[in-house]
Amino acid sequence: MRTLSTVEWRPVERQALSITFAEVQQSSALELHQQGIHWHAWLNYCGLKSVLPFAAHIDSRLALLATLYAAEYGSDALFVTAVFAACWSDGQDIADRAVLVNLARECGLNTDELEEWLEKPAVAAALDRNSDEFAALKGYATPGFRIGEQLLLGNEQMPLVELALAQASDLSFVMPGSHYWPDDEIEDGVEN
Repeated sequence: MRTLSTVEWRPVERQALSITFAEVQQSSALELHQQGIHWHAWLNYCGLKSVLPFAAHIDSRLALLATLYAAEYGSDALFVTAVFAACWSDGQDIADRAVLVNLARECGLNTDELEEWLEKPAVAAALDRNSDEFAALKGYATPGFRIGEQLLLGNEQMPLVELALAQASDLSFVMPGSHYWPDDEIEDGVEN
């Protein structure tokens, strides 16, 4: 909102990235510990708590395919939020079709259409194409944010994403913690 930007959200399958970038998937114990801290900080930022451990393996393919359906109706943000909370906060199995259909119903989506959608080979191909295109950009982790030719990886990069969006626009944007406005004059190290 602050940068007046439009975000095009495209789901990618993390498991596909793990295969493509196997060499960067083996984290040390210290790296895993730090990733867990970042993950829990992000959940806290989103107002969520997790009943699952950070390193839990989540089969998200079916949920991502369902998200492509929700996106067709402009309900992807609502549906993704519901799926995320169901998985991490409630411990529901998002690989279970019945769980996803119920979440879709709660989000006001047509569940009969969703069931048909999930069987279409073209939908699976679209998800695979998203993952392949992201990997081609050297996207080895999710989430990833592409602004122009710049790719930023990880939720903790959001301040840098915001800055890159502002720099790509014609807006003057002051980052949190910044006290210098471009039009300010500085004399002897003091802003006027």
